[in-house]
Amino acid sequence: MDKKVKYEVLKISLLVAFLSAIISFITAEYISTLKGVELRTIDLRFNYRGSVFNFADSSDIVIVAIDESSLDRAPHRWPWPRSYYAKLLRNLKKAGAKIVAFDINFDSPDRNPENDAEFRRAVEEVGNVVLAGREVKGAALKGKIIEAKNFLRNIFIGTMGSHPGIVEVLRDYDGVCRRYVPVFSAGDTVFPSFGLAILLLYYGLTIDSVYDLPPRHPFENGFFKIGNLKIPKFDDKTWLINFAGPAGTFKYISLIDVLDDEDFKTKDELIYGDINTFDNPEFGLLHDKVFKDKIVIVGSAIPEFKGELGDLLPSPFVKDESNLMYGVEIHANAVATILEQKFIVKISGFASFLIIFVISLLSFALAVGVRHLKIRPEFLTEIFGVLSLVLLFALWSFVVIISFNNNFLLPVVSPVLGGAIAYIGSIVYQYLTERKQKKLIKTIFGYYVHPSVVNQLVSNPELVRLGGEKREMTVLFSDLWNFTTISEAYPPEFIFNLLNEYFDSMTKVVFKYGGTLDKYIGDAIVAFWGAPIYYEDHALRACLCALKMQFELEKLRIRWEKEGKPLLHMRIGINTGEMIVGNIGGYGRFNYTVIGDSVNLGARLEAINKEFGTSIIISEYTYEKVKGFFKVREIGEITVKGKTKPVKIYELLDVLLSEKKLVKVME
Repeated sequence: MDKKVKYEVLKISLLVAFLSAIISFITAEYISTLKGVELRTIDLRFNYRGSVFNFADSSDIVIVAIDESSLDRAPHRWPWPRSYYAKLLRNLKKAGAKIVAFDINFDSPDRNPENDAEFRRAVEEVGNVVLAGREVKGAALKGKIIEAKNFLRNIFIGTMGSHPGIVEVLRDYDGVCRRYVPVFSAGDTVFPSFGLAILLLYYGLTIDSVYDLPPRHPFENGFFKIGNLKIPKFDDKTWLINFAGPAGTFKYISLIDVLDDEDFKTKDELIYGDINTFDNPEFGLLHDKVFKDKIVIVGSAIPEFKGELGDLLPSPFVKDESNLMYGVEIHANAVATILEQKFIVKISGFASFLIIFVISLLSFALAVGVRHLKIRPEFLTEIFGVLSLVLLFALWSFVVIISFNNNFLLPVVSPVLGGAIAYIGSIVYQYLTERKQKKLIKTIFGYYVHPSVVNQLVSNPELVRLGGEKREMTVLFSDLWNFTTISEAYPPEFIFNLLNEYFDSMTKVVFKYGGTLDKYIGDAIVAFWGAPIYYEDHALRACLCALKMQFELEKLRIRWEKEGKPLLHMRIGINTGEMIVGNIGGYGRFNYTVIGDSVNLGARLEAINKEFGTSIIISEYTYEKVKGFFKVREIGEITVKGKTKPVKIYELLDVLLSEKKLVKVME
């Protein structure tokens, strides 16, 4: 290339890369589906990275679980008396726990008021207790501050030694919990989240020590400042939880084992004698330092919903084909992220844009460079172009994974989208500079006919006529039974996907038999044979196509039935006769189609299937062209509106020859 051409290519490359970066950045940022895909790539990164080695033993957090064992072995039925939690607090204090946090609802009094009083005394004695608060979202205080203990649906909040923490966990578009909210606000009141309340106690801080630090430069997202700690923001209101692993990564201890001291009798002990899993001098929890200086979070670990105990939430990690994790462990992961200072740093929007721009530029340059190699045959050029793009994306994926393993979050969807758009831009560039006329014909007729027919039209553009011409042809109309009823029973997205699958299969059949796709009208398909390339056996091809379409639809129904989708049934009408065919339209907008009485009769035959309970009806004109090749059943005669002479019609049933023999006849 000379300097002028190189300069032109450079300008186009930069322009396409810039536009691709803008489009992909905005699209990925504001279309929820793509945002959801980006979030799922985070899940993939977590699962690829795997669990933190030996985390349960090294972590400063222990989960005391209300599990099946606790429910089975406790002498009282659920809900337990509050005296259980008082004993739990005191035993954990004896064992050296630094903080105890209850992810439990205490929104109504105990049946025995003395049990509530006992729990309050235990909270006051132990101190450093975090209690779960709920329902602050969307509250309107109307200038009047409501006391926290009344507002947070926890009757013990306000007790000396207790600290409220909001336990609501944020879910993303797909329901997965990945982010954590540090503070909740209601009117003029600000409450720490459950995890933040634990952290404030751990570091000896108050809510007033939590600050919002804006970004200092374009490559930064800003921070939440807690004392001397700076937590990188994922967005304006959350940080990204650095999950240590799938469900069960933290150390879980059954709550009943912490209660079981010499003063507490489990059901087993009432039968078999004392075991005392808590204070037994040989193996008791009191002596093995499992709680020493630890943060203890108390919560549900019941696998199935049992009233207020149901607390399973989706997480990024998958274990045994499930990504569910107990809410108490999600809080534990959020706290551990800060304690371990394993912050996942998300790059800023500006930095993301630069990355998208660079990848888009590389994508465009690779595509143009491969095409300039002039590889033959020509299809290999596109293959190598796509392979170069795949290689670029694979390289970026490798960078993304390595970065995430080092707690650095890079975008995936927007760079890939930008690269794909830039690659498409390279195709457009080639179209505008090298293949204007041929590409124009392919663009117009690529939707109507098989690629082999398009190639003939590219070689013979004189076959394309604007004004149209009259010739004998065969037209096929198809429609779906009761599709309106089906479409009203399902969401629009589902119907569109189902139709696309149906249209894709049927269109392939039309193309297989040399047909031209006229149009889709709602759920109907219109196709014709005999133009733009004329076939003498156009009627034979249309009938074969109709039978094959019904056969392919039956295959789709078998699969759809297994998938629980509605089963579609199709009616087809076929007629042969003189029609006008051509590109009909105005400046810049054309439709290659057929018109005439013979076309109208084909549409009428499709509709009349309903009256006779048939699937495929052909006219006598089509029958005369194909008799001897197909098995048919004569139905009778109909009179078409506007005509006086009746038309004999037949039901098309099957082929009399094998399809291979019919293909030879067509050849």
